Amino acid sequence: MISNNEPIKILLILGPFAGLRPDLTTKKLNEVTIKMNQNWKVFAITSVSASINCISLPCSLEFHAVPMLGSPKSGLTRIAYLLSCILKGVKLVKNENIHVITQHDGHLEYGMVAYIISRLTHRKCLIRVNEDTLIPLIFFLKASGNHLFKRNIFLKNVAFIYRRIEYAFFKHVDWIVTHGPMDYQKIEQITDRITFIPLWVDTEKFKRLDEDAVRNLREKLAVAKDVKILLFVGRLHPEKGVRTLLKALKLMQNMNILLLMVYSVSEYKEQYERLVERLKISDKVRFLGYVPHGNLPKYYSVADLYVLPSIREELSNTIMEAMACKTPVIATEVGGNPYLVTEGKTGFLVLPNDPWSLAQKIQFVLENPDLVRQMAETAANEIKKYDKDKIGELYKTIIKNLIKNY
Repeated sequence: MISNNEPIKILLILGPFAGLRPDLTTKKLNEVTIKMNQNWKVFAITSVSASINCISLPCSLEFHAVPMLGSPKSGLTRIAYLLSCILKGVKLVKNENIHVITQHDGHLEYGMVAYIISRLTHRKCLIRVNEDTLIPLIFFLKASGNHLFKRNIFLKNVAFIYRRIEYAFFKHVDWIVTHGPMDYQKIEQITDRITFIPLWVDTEKFKRLDEDAVRNLREKLAVAKDVKILLFVGRLHPEKGVRTLLKALKLMQNMNILLLMVYSVSEYKEQYERLVERLKISDKVRFLGYVPHGNLPKYYSVADLYVLPSIREELSNTIMEAMACKTPVIATEVGGNPYLVTEGKTGFLVLPNDPWSLAQKIQFVLENPDLVRQMAETAANEIKKYDKDKIGELYKTIIKNLIKNY
């Protein structure tokens, strides 16, 4: 039994390059640690330690680097990294008397590492499910260039094996947390050791900026006053429906609009740049690249409309941020999007993979600014219910319950 005065210690398995984007890493860690205090200590494993000193959390944080030997695109390199995380993790748990092992992304990849460490050291394992990691795997195999990997029978077998491993994994872990309502409905059929905890948005930081700030950013971006700005924030990945958005822009060739693309993962950038050239909409699309998370309120505020055309989505941070900034939202009617966006009340929903419907809805929003302005106000009020303190307490309670009989 842990005494009240004993510090609670958590081992967190991160992806290899978490330290390269300290603002994003801080955001991810804060989702879990926001209600912890200095009596709690997090030991994080990643491969890059550069810039991690910028990360500040309410609890104590200590990084431990594991080398990434070779190209991150190599399967063998990634396996070596995961094995190194296990070795480092076991040593840390024993030396530091850590109570709980968890991860943030990749519930089957890094989650399996956390699970193995927990079983080797007889500790508790908390797995966080953020997304369906099978979909990126299928896209990766299709894009690999290997004809075998593109065959439907092969992909179906991969999906079957993946789901069986995932099913067994969920049955054995000590507890699961997910912020996705669809994931929750699926996993609760497998185990009752699961809690749905929605994401939270910091409404003190994400709010509509004043007109001077908006005007300054428009000038910095060299966007004329009469141009309507569309905004996309997310990974440049087929799962995000970027192709559908670009095709919708082609259908609005005569409208004076500009799409700003903000993204952190850009593995498909060249592919989308070629599509933009082929559609002859280069004057309507600007690939901005990575924008620090703390600067995103400026971009939400300068945008006339936020668009998220994903083919799959759980609970979208970017939708919540846009709503908090009183930016009108159009999203696809998939996954957790309808959980956040109420059609005609707090935003608009369209079917995925439908450029025509998306183009029509974008045109409607841009041509009815008074109507959507009121909807954006309603959305900003609705999003306040995702209070960070309340959600942070849920994480804290789960961890305390896990180690109650430690």
